[in-house]
Amino acid sequence: MITFTLTRGNTIPNGILGTLSGDNGFSSVTLERTWNGLPKIPVGAYTCKRGTFQLDGYPAPQEYFQVMNVPNHTDILIHPANYVADLNGCIGVGDTDGNNMICDSRDAFNRFMASLVSQDECTLVVS
Repeated sequence: MITFTLTRGNTIPNGILGTLSGDNGFSSVTLERTWNGLPKIPVGAYTCKRGTFQLDGYPAPQEYFQVMNVPNHTDILIHPANYVADLNGCIGVGDTDGNNMICDSRDAFNRFMASLVSQDECTLVVS
């Protein structure tokens, strides 16, 4: 099973930037929303499963990876997002970080999904 490591870095207003690196060569920057200064996903290891979900503002359901067994939370996904306001506990992926945002998120997300084209599960290690 492919393993991704999410390494958290700088905080921004209501969010935290980081990096996501896979043992399959994938790499991106990340963005998570925080509540009371903390992200919803605690440090630890999680199984992520492929599924079809409907995101607010998207015209049709799409495949994403869901982070399973997050304490006290459900429907935590890895998906495109540029701003903290685009997230509700999920992990946004991008190619670069900018002024309190991440950029080229759709491209990074497409690369993430392509890196898992034949996989229905992966492991996420949050540090």
